[in-house]
Amino acid sequence: PKRGDGPGTIAWRQRMAGQPAQAIYRRRFATERPHAHMRNHGLRRLLVRGIDKVKAVVLWHVHAFNFLQFKRLGLA
Repeated sequence: PKRGDGPGTIAWRQRMAGQPAQAIYRRRFATERPHAHMRNHGLRRLLVRGIDKVKAVVLWHVHAFNFLQFKRLGLA
């Protein structure tokens, strides 16, 4: 624990020090990064209505994210 941590933070740090919690966070990382990328690029609120239109907007963001990853890796 770090100096100044409250009891809840201390308990959280102890839980996160274990292997099961680290395995969960390794899996979560794969989805958190694309979600953060989409939020940072304006997908906080949707300006369309209807599930089909929402799917289309999200799909465009997914394609853009994937293209940027390919470019970063030198594959595009």
